[in-house]
Amino acid sequence: MKLNLALVAAVAANWNGQSEDSTCGMQLSGGSLVNSTCTVSGSSIKSMYAGNGAFITGANTLTGFDGISGDADVVVFFSQSCDETGCDNSTCWDAEINCVDNGEATAGVFFMETVNAAHAGIVNLQIAGVNALDAVAITLNDDSGNPVGLTNITSSGGSVDSEEANGSFVVTAGENFGDLLQVSVNADAVINLFLSTVSA
Repeated sequence: MKLNLALVAAVAANWNGQSEDSTCGMQLSGGSLVNSTCTVSGSSIKSMYAGNGAFITGANTLTGFDGISGDADVVVFFSQSCDETGCDNSTCWDAEINCVDNGEATAGVFFMETVNAAHAGIVNLQIAGVNALDAVAITLNDDSGNPVGLTNITSSGGSVDSEEANGSFVVTAGENFGDLLQVSVNADAVINLFLSTVSA
């Protein structure tokens, strides 16, 4: 049985931009991610980060899994024009999140949103929906959709085809790695998991 209960988020906080590199934003809270599809909508969204065990199912959609995920909690940054007199707030604060209970877990291979700060460096990827011995193809992109340079690629639950890559690499899952396949990379730019891909 599929339940179609829509829950619209309440805004927890919003803030002004300081520059075009540090733009205005807001925090959204919503219903449970578990067995749901949560969609973030709004104009001029530049980037977003999600917590509480959110898994990325599309460019603006999230889901969650029982025993891993909680309620939706998303930070949204907006594109904003700034000059020496300040920043134009007309593109800010119009985002919302809507969660619909699907009544069952979403099938597929998905990244958990683990990039929660806008900086390069070491990122621990956690991937749901992987079966033993799957070959998992991963492409990591930046906010512009360009491949990110990667070094020190490792996986405690599988083997990687290369320790360095320009965005794309393959991990072959082992036989015992738990609920999530874990992969670690050192990125030379900020990774945007909403613009990245994973498949098996």
